[in-house]
Amino acid sequence: MKLNTLESDSLSTKSTNKEFIGRINANYFEIIGSEVGIGAFTVLRGDFQMATLMLWEK
Repeated sequence: MKLNTLESDSLSTKSTNKEFIGRINANYFEIIGSEVGIGAFTVLRGDFQMATLMLWEK
């Protein structure tokens, strides 16, 4: 996931060759799709936990 995400504190779309834009660290992620005009409609947030991925949407 990290390799395909443009690191950014701002969750706004911009031109990039990556699939996602957002923040990813060892325990948590918050990303949007990178497609301009569509990507910011859904923010994916989640926690990384011992071989389990937890997702939620606000």
